[in-house]
Amino acid sequence: MLVTLVAFLAGIVSVLTPCVLPLLPALLAVSGTGERRRVTGLVLGIIVSFSVGLVALTALLSAAGTVGTGLRWVAVGLLTAIGVLFLVPAAKDRVEATTSRVISRIRPRAADATATGFGGGLLTGLALGVVWTPCAGPVLAAVAVAAAQDDLGPRSLISLSAFALGMAIALTILALGGRRAGFWLRTRLGGRRLDVATGVVLITTAGLIASGLDVTLNRWVAQNTTLGTTITADLEAAALSGADRPADAMERAATDLSPAALEADGYPELDDLADLGPAPMASGLGPWFNTADSQPLTAEDLDGKVVLIDFWTYSCINCLRTLPHLSAWHESYSDDGLVIVGVHAPEFAFESVPGNVEQAIDDLGVTWPVALDNSYETWDAFHNRYWPAKYLIDRDGTLRYVHYGEGAYSRTERHVQTLLGTSATISSDGVVEAARTDGQTPETYLGYERGRRFGGTLADDPATVVRPDEPAVYGGPEGLDRDIWTLVGEWTVQGERSVAGRDAELWVHYYARDVFVVMGDTDEDRASAPSVVSDDRGPGGRQIRHMLDTQRLYILRDSDEPVDGLVRVQVPPGVAVYAFTFG
Repeated sequence: MLVTLVAFLAGIVSVLTPCVLPLLPALLAVSGTGERRRVTGLVLGIIVSFSVGLVALTALLSAAGTVGTGLRWVAVGLLTAIGVLFLVPAAKDRVEATTSRVISRIRPRAADATATGFGGGLLTGLALGVVWTPCAGPVLAAVAVAAAQDDLGPRSLISLSAFALGMAIALTILALGGRRAGFWLRTRLGGRRLDVATGVVLITTAGLIASGLDVTLNRWVAQNTTLGTTITADLEAAALSGADRPADAMERAATDLSPAALEADGYPELDDLADLGPAPMASGLGPWFNTADSQPLTAEDLDGKVVLIDFWTYSCINCLRTLPHLSAWHESYSDDGLVIVGVHAPEFAFESVPGNVEQAIDDLGVTWPVALDNSYETWDAFHNRYWPAKYLIDRDGTLRYVHYGEGAYSRTERHVQTLLGTSATISSDGVVEAARTDGQTPETYLGYERGRRFGGTLADDPATVVRPDEPAVYGGPEGLDRDIWTLVGEWTVQGERSVAGRDAELWVHYYARDVFVVMGDTDEDRASAPSVVSDDRGPGGRQIRHMLDTQRLYILRDSDEPVDGLVRVQVPPGVAVYAFTFG
């Protein structure tokens, strides 16, 4: 109920966000011409295309990465066509006459659905709603995620409907205001001049969308005014975090440890120490590193110890950011009885090679025991889902605390101190943490199994997005929306990676402070390490040559402030690229 109410309020204020502001002139201009039914068509068109774009098209097209690009060009085309009708009376009259004949055959008593009536408003609304879709806040983002995962239930649809209702109310008020202003202008300018002004506004809006200036404008408003990107974002996030969690949820979560619950949701992540039952048994681990004679740690080795299990993998930037804290804890508490066990569960195939992991452990300065979990037996025993993830086990072998992802370092260390029966200054307080970037480009995988937000096609067949497991020549678009990536030249796109061929380039439009790429050479017989050139077109960016000594994470950009930029990476044949990550 709370999420529904917040979604309704978010819909009402959605017209006041920076993301929407560039579209308001078009909405007001179209409202001010034509009949009253134009307002109804305009509002209905925005709501319908917004909802469809958010839900159905997210679910259908997210894998191909075309939602952010193709739909925007559909909107550009519609807005331009309608704008031209307003500017060219002969074209407008012809469309009106043709449409009226078609409608009259279907519904003889129906009013026209032309550029001046319901249909014109509907078409314009459909175009504007497509561009409106990315302006959704946390509640609607949750609906989109559910749609993309085919998990769209009644609760998500109710939230979407509540948002749409609130949005419809606000849009109707704005459109009626625009219509009243249009009448006032028509009496002073004349109908023809008002039509010309409306056409100019629509074509200008289409130009903003086509050039990406609408994104630049709303980002400038968000960063340089007190108007938040989504006014109700904090309220929505709070409602979502509280949804389905009554007052005693924390207590119930700690006791709901049935096999079915663990299989479905994993261990609950709680702020405080709790009794989560006997810790799962580790199995299938090896080889081991940083142990006596590289022998596995046994139950006797861990008896009476406080054990911190850390699931990680060496090319995961989120995992790498936790290592300084783990190092501080290992140094501070190992003599008091803390044993950190790094369970290395590979995300990519090259991370399952023991030699690669051993080299990474040495390069990263990891000094605590690490074991490979290539078969994911221990991962599955803990019902784990995340890199990184930490499980804290007390001296009696009881699982007491779980934390997923980065952060909560001081809290985790205090729980270590409690279980050890010691107290000291929080050792990791002095570790400099990576700054967070709002709106940061998400991790981007470059294989067809998990690839998202891909903006390219085959050069000889633009209707085909990718040709799996076969060499093909790709042609990138002239411009990339933010968070979109593409391939240029010859590539072989495989399940978890893309392997470069002739004249291969990789482009990504990012928003972040730091840009990283996971890559490496696949040619074992190559005499010398290949070099990859990255050309960062972001503010303050530069060209860097990277010698690929091994398959791992490489830094493409390292800066103090987030920037909106484009990286073009020239990749020699035989080099595999797995993922972009950002910080």
